[in-house]
Amino acid sequence: MRTVVIVFDVLPADVEAMTAIATATARHTLEREGGCVRFEVHRDLYNLRYSLIQQFIGEDAYRAHTATPYAAEFNRRAAELIIPSSRTIIEAETEDPI
Repeated sequence: MRTVVIVFDVLPADVEAMTAIATATARHTLEREGGCVRFEVHRDLYNLRYSLIQQFIGEDAYRAHTATPYAAEFNRRAAELIIPSSRTIIEAETEDPI
């Protein structure tokens, strides 16, 4: 499994736009990609930090996701909304649970 976690902050004025684009991307991904088994959008209760948690059946499924038009649109819009110094991306291989 390929797990991708993206953590970032936005400015207060951008919360509504980020929530809309992130949840739309998650919905499209889960509806259209059999290789994505998890896509969660979380917003911290106490600040303007988001965490996107995505899990794919493997590297090929993840790469296919990154090539979709809605992932490209998310990346384009997110570049306008995310505070650049706040972004962290973790990509990990996850073993199936026993």
